[in-house]
Amino acid sequence: SLVSWLGPKSPFVFVWLFNTADALLLSYCAVLRQDRAYTVLNVFWIGVGVVGLVRAGAFD
Repeated sequence: SLVSWLGPKSPFVFVWLFNTADALLLSYCAVLRQDRAYTVLNVFWIGVGVVGLVRAGAFD
């Protein structure tokens, strides 16, 4: 999370994108398996990823 404080010059926007996409896929799989706890966990990480992307300046 510290890399997001670098703003638009952050070299880790790709990492945030990759981790958020991974959480999306894992959430989808958890929904298919009807695993509520794993779904909630991954939705939380999607939120963390979105905040990281915003802080890294991906949506300026």
